[in-house]
Amino acid sequence: EEDMQGAYDASGFWNKHAHFDRTSEHYSGPVQIMQGVMYARDLSGDCVGSSCGFNRSIAENKVLDREIAEGKLLGPTVFERGSMIIEGPRKAGSLLDVDSYQVPEDYESGRALAYYYADRGVDFLKPYNSLPPEALRGLFDGAKDVGIYVGGHVSKSFTLQEAVKMGLRSVEHGRVVPLACSEQSTRYAAGYRDWVEYRVDTAPNLSHSYRDIIETQRHAQCQVFLKTWAKADSYYVPTYLTRLTEAIVHRGEYWDDPRTDYIPKVFLDLAWKAEETKYAARFAEAPALEADFMDYFLASVSMTKLVQDAGVKLLVGTDM
Repeated sequence: EEDMQGAYDASGFWNKHAHFDRTSEHYSGPVQIMQGVMYARDLSGDCVGSSCGFNRSIAENKVLDREIAEGKLLGPTVFERGSMIIEGPRKAGSLLDVDSYQVPEDYESGRALAYYYADRGVDFLKPYNSLPPEALRGLFDGAKDVGIYVGGHVSKSFTLQEAVKMGLRSVEHGRVVPLACSEQSTRYAAGYRDWVEYRVDTAPNLSHSYRDIIETQRHAQCQVFLKTWAKADSYYVPTYLTRLTEAIVHRGEYWDDPRTDYIPKVFLDLAWKAEETKYAARFAEAPALEADFMDYFLASVSMTKLVQDAGVKLLVGTDM
């Protein structure tokens, strides 16, 4: 006690939105242990074919889990591992050369994909942004059949309210609550659905609507939804750092942070630099967007109290 000079030990944290790649035993695993994170939930727990890249398949991850449990490697105990991201045909290119069954386009293919991932041994399915409505419904029904759950992005063709009603067990990322509480919510979902179902050529850009969303909050209707959400078997995982990063990655002080010493150079060069270039270009083209991004991030943080006060169950995750 005298040596610690009034400090205290805080360990045993959970990271409920983590990602583990092929370098994790060398950097992110030990760094999380150093920060007191002993347990985690992996949102990229499987991969197929060349989509793996830096990621591991579920079979490889189970070997990694065993080596951590045996003390051969240092890292958090991972209690749940999800599927690779599940997109619809509009985003098939992002999944490289995976077989077409990985990109469900209708109810039956969505349901069949749930069976496929259950056979591989994942704990949950991770829908992403571009799933057609019927494919997502098939995914939910298949998950119920095989006894796993659906947790991840609110597919953009749906409002948060609709996704929770369908059974989305975990709602990832802070951007979704300001949108759900805005009068823009239904309009945005309808516009994205038109794009997913090939009725229009261009998808609506959520970030270009940030200012409108902030200025069209409807707190009375939001409170009604939040009370409903609180009664559902559904959890909110805000991951604020993803929104903050978008707003400040182009700034010098972001790169001067001494904690970047813990990030492998390959990620700084390939991922962080790409983000910096992308957002710097967007803000140069439309300077007002920079303030919109920061204000949207701050809105998502402040609205968490509304979510918690309504009784919605919260989980803490970083998106790493």
